[in-house]
Amino acid sequence: MEAEKARKLSISIKLLKDPVKLGNKQTIFVTVSDNKGVSTSATVNGKISSGRFSSDLFSYATNSEGKVSHSWKCDSKCGTFSVSIEATAGGFWFRVWI
Repeated sequence: MEAEKARKLSISIKLLKDPVKLGNKQTIFVTVSDNKGVSTSATVNGKISSGRFSSDLFSYATNSEGKVSHSWKCDSKCGTFSVSIEATAGGFWFRVWI
């Protein structure tokens, strides 16, 4: 019997605006793929944080195209922010920080 290939997850991240202006909304788009194509059964957990505002946590299931999106408003407390994304599917996970 041939050994089954190990499943590998990957994450693609795109920010709607770079840079984002004060008072505007920023949106992050995440696509999760595995070695067979887009992953329609993944859970995406994320954290948006900055030294000046409290963290924004989110969790979504990928849609039929393996995608999720999340938006937040950059108010007067929003400066440089960091993003942490983790995707899990079928016992496999992948994490990225930007």
